[in-house]
Amino acid sequence: MQASSLILLIIYQLKNLVCNYPFQTDTANALRTKGYTTLLVYLHALLHGTVTFLIVKLLFEASWMCCIKLSVLDAAVRFTLEYLKEWLDRNGKLAKFTDFFWNTTEIDHYLNGLTHYLIIWMLTK
Repeated sequence: MQASSLILLIIYQLKNLVCNYPFQTDTANALRTKGYTTLLVYLHALLHGTVTFLIVKLLFEASWMCCIKLSVLDAAVRFTLEYLKEWLDRNGKLAKFTDFFWNTTEIDHYLNGLTHYLIIWMLTK
């Protein structure tokens, strides 16, 4: 692995941590209980897409179209996975701390990581 790819992977791991944190707070949990779950999913995807846009634009000085495509990819994957988890939760199929819950969480993390690897590969190929 090239040094630039490794640095970019670290940046994307930090991005993931920073962008996920606001949605794991007491404020976010209070909004969930008031029925604003779908809004939180949209905001979560928008935040990830926006930060990906900034990373690609500022670090790679990529074209606007490249930035938009990669940020939409990241946001779309985030939205789909988060919406699916929220749907499972709303329909009583995602009981906390069960095997299915942990498997779903792990698959979510794995697919988000694959999205980052794909973006890094597209930027460094």
